[in-house]
Formats: sequence, C-alpha cells, structure tokens
Amino acid sequence: MMKTKILKPLLAMACLLSSINASAYDFKVDGIYYDVVSLSELTCKVVGGYNGFSGDVVIPAHVNYANKTLTVVGIADKLFYSRSELTGITIPNTITSISNFMFERCEKLERVKIDDGDSVLEFGDDVFFLCPIKSLYIGRNFSYRCNPSDPYYYKDSPFYGIKTLKEVTIGNSVSEISDAALAYCSGLTSIVIPNSVIKIGSSAFRGCSGLTSVTIPNSVTEIGRSAFDGCRGLTSITIPNSVTEIGSGAFYDCSGLTSITIGNSVTKIGSSAFDGCRGLTNITIPNSVTEIGWMAFCDCI
Repeated sequence: MMKTKILKPLLAMACLLSSINASAYDFKVDGIYYDVVSLSELTCKVVGGYNGFSGDVVIPAHVNYANKTLTVVGIADKLFYSRSELTGITIPNTITSISNFMFERCEKLERVKIDDGDSVLEFGDDVFFLCPIKSLYIGRNFSYRCNPSDPYYYKDSPFYGIKTLKEVTIGNSVSEISDAALAYCSGLTSIVIPNSVIKIGSSAFRGCSGLTSVTIPNSVTEIGRSAFDGCRGLTSITIPNSVTEIGSGAFYDCSGLTSITIGNSVTKIGSSAFDGCRGLTNITIPNSVTEIGWMAFCDCI
C-alpha cells in the first residue's frame, strides 16, 4: 500500500511530461528548458533557453515543476557554445561536471560564478576558450583532465591564460587550489587565499606576471612546484608558520621580490625555489629547515 502511494505522484508526473513536445524539452521554468534525467531520483538537466541565452544567466540548483522539486544535475553538451549575448553564468553546486567546449567563443562572457559546495566540479577541455572573463568566483574545488608529467599540462586548465581576468574570489569551501588553476592569467593583480585552503597546487599561479599581492593563510601546509613561477610583480611574500614544504621552483624568476619571510615550520625548500629572485637583498632561513634543494637561491642577493 505504501509503495502505491509513492508511485502515484511519479506516474502522474510522467503522464504530464509525456504531453509536452518531448523532441524539444520536457518542461520550462523561468525561461530555461529542462529534460528529466530520472523521475525516481527527481533530477533534471538544462537543455535550452528561451530565445537562446543572453545577459547574466543563473542556473538554479533546484526547480519546481508538477508539484515536485527537481535537482538540476547537468547541462546538455556544448549548450552555451558561441552564445554571443551571454555576459555571465552561475553554476550551482548540484552540477558536478561541465563538458568539453561548453562556453567556448562566448565573446561577451565576463562573469563566472561557481557556487559554494562540497562536491568537486570536473571541467572538460577548452570550456572557456576565447571567453573575455573579467570576474571569477570559485566556490568549490575543481578538477580537469591533466597529465602532470607533461610540462605543458597546465594548458588544459579551464582558466589557463585568460589575460582579461582581473578579479578572482576564492570561497571558503575551497580546500585546494588546483594544479595550474590560474596559470598565465597575467591580468591578475592580487589574490586572497581563504583559510580553508590547505594546499596550493603545482603551477597554480604560474606566469601571473601582473600579480603584486598574495595573501597566504595559516591553513596552508604545502606550496606546490612552480606555484608562483614567473610572478615578477610580487615584491614581498610571507610564508606562514603552517607551511612545511616549499616546492621546487615555487618562486622561480620572481625577479621583483625584495622581501621574503619564511615561517618557522618549513622543513624543506625545494630545488630552484627562489632561483632568479634577483631583487632579494636579505633572507632569513629558520632553524626548522633541514633540507635546501639544489640552486634554491641561485642568482639571488
């Protein structure tokens, strides 16, 4: 008897959906078209928008339809590809993957927001290729296809080389700055890393030559290989007491650095960590350091 009571609303919803033109979409809410992914799990995905997509589009985490609340779990492949009037996009925390080329060639896309959440958002290839993004909010950890053994793997990062990017805010749900997360975003001038972050990944800010200010919180324990390689605009850096390891080449060629404070929990300074920091005039290495890599301070002081 209980089973029948549960099935009835689902069957009613299925009947209602079947009356809509299934070749286009299952239902529409606030100008966005959806297909049902699973009736039993009450999930759906975005498959279109009224008269295309323009302006700032917010994809909701949940939508109400046929007296039911459905969770939005996906976006149809390449749905936003080359949408010339799209200026902003908000991705909810219920979506866990973005397919290849999703926003490629959106020539007016300036604002991207990834809502806070615990799940990891997986990006496909060239998701934001040729998008003039100026403002980015990262509210959760993200990943992408990469091969760290390939010296050019960072080019697969969704935000690689976006020179128009001026403002990045990292939310308090982020625990790790992904490898090459913002590599070669030369327009960035400052970044504040929240105290939820434990690790700054390899090449995370590599080639961000315009970066002049970085705040590293006491929560960070590891600064990855080449994390700030080529950030020539940095003049000073404070590595907090929480950090135990500074990766190889972490501050390589940061030629503008004149001051470095190394926390007293650091035990290892990787090879070439500060190689090429020609502006350094003074540095104090704490007693906690037990290993200094080859050429760690080459061409300094």
